[in-house]
Amino acid sequence: MRSLKGGIILMMGIFLACGGQNVRAASSPTVPTTKQPEWITKTIQDKTFFYAVGYAEGIDVLEKLKDQALADAKAKIANTIFEQAEVDKQIQSYGMISEDSKESLKTQFRQSVRSRSVARLTGVEIVQQYTEDVNEDGLKYTRVWVQAKISRSAMENERQRILSELARKLALVDENLRRAENAVKEGQIREAIEAYQRAIVSATQVEERRDEIAVYASSATSLLQNIRIRAVNIPQTIDTDRGGKLTFQVIYLGNQEQPVEGIPVSFALRGNTGQWTRSVLSGKNGQVICEIQNLKNSIPENRMTATIDMDFPELLSLGDAYKPLYTQLRDAVSKSQLTVSFKSVSLKKQERTTAVLCLVQEGSEWRTLKALETEMESAILKRGYKIKRVSERPSASDLVDLNPSVFSLLKSQGISQVVIVSVMPSDISYNETVGRYIGAYQVSLQMVDIENKEVLQTENTRITASATKKEDVLQAFVNAAAKQLTIVLE
Repeated sequence: MRSLKGGIILMMGIFLACGGQNVRAASSPTVPTTKQPEWITKTIQDKTFFYAVGYAEGIDVLEKLKDQALADAKAKIANTIFEQAEVDKQIQSYGMISEDSKESLKTQFRQSVRSRSVARLTGVEIVQQYTEDVNEDGLKYTRVWVQAKISRSAMENERQRILSELARKLALVDENLRRAENAVKEGQIREAIEAYQRAIVSATQVEERRDEIAVYASSATSLLQNIRIRAVNIPQTIDTDRGGKLTFQVIYLGNQEQPVEGIPVSFALRGNTGQWTRSVLSGKNGQVICEIQNLKNSIPENRMTATIDMDFPELLSLGDAYKPLYTQLRDAVSKSQLTVSFKSVSLKKQERTTAVLCLVQEGSEWRTLKALETEMESAILKRGYKIKRVSERPSASDLVDLNPSVFSLLKSQGISQVVIVSVMPSDISYNETVGRYIGAYQVSLQMVDIENKEVLQTENTRITASATKKEDVLQAFVNAAAKQLTIVLE
């Protein structure tokens, strides 16, 4: 019991030092009415003064307990003044503040103003006091009641001060909201967002204004959530050599849809590599253009995602306490994105018909390696080449020697260029360390222009392949060779 009483008294002292709104350490215990004066429980009605009874108990010296009881009386006076100020009614009269924001503002303001009222009350006098010495199971402590009074004129002055403080606060909040709303009406969405951000930063600098932050944050979040990106002109196909443009528009979905200027938009490409506009500000009509060049691959679907890329470093610099607010605004921004798709082709490669002919040496003879041809055709087709299979094949020996008859035969079939791959395998051996059959292949690749018989590209390389079965080694080589040789053609 002693440690509990002491803890209550210590907490009461700390709470008073911090300007707490309710300084009572414990509820008034039931005591014999014969020992207590009437004023402890009786409400005194007086036109000139307002009376309140404060209570404290503990093992401190009497003067400290008396101060604590007086603080309790002041808290009751402050609560009465606050109720008479009709704060809730005053807040409801400001039309620019949303209902959710009003509730938040009322809660925060009620807490902060009550605390300040307790600290600022002047003219409170102790009329009389009553003490009791108690002995409960060997624990001795003292109970103190004080009757305090304050003139009703002083209460009215404090009430007017609260109303004045509230009016200034509401006028400031209302003006900040009105300034942002006017910017929205004029199509200056970015300016409105920045106005909210400035209001948040400003409110963090003054203790009495921090309860405004939730209002501005809510309004800014709502504004950000109504920003959208719209596709304006997305070509179905983009040439990997010449490049192309994707056109978007940033809009705000308010009472009426309107373009938004000055909003940063970032772009991310999926499924391909190349060069493209990484970030750009929306123009006067909300337009943003993403330019694309040097796409590496010709593929049926490239995906480009446009995202509103607004950041709020000023909020992040305020410290850890405001990181949730920063995250709230960033989350609202990140949801404003749009993904479009387009096909990429190489028109230059499409202009020329390409054939693929693959040979493998077996002893002193050459034979067609059809499996590699099929894999190579599929791989380079994805790179944008226009592939055509030959209806009549030149002989293997003529192909190896690049006999002039090869060019005449291929030209007659509408072939513009040919990729010739010659494969010379070595013996396949079993490697006990890895437990696989391993084969090495010497590969020669040539791309030749049929019209002028010019060798456009040549490559000699060695490719090693392995498999658990000896008969599967060649197929493993085919799979690896198709990937490696296709890259060479780029």
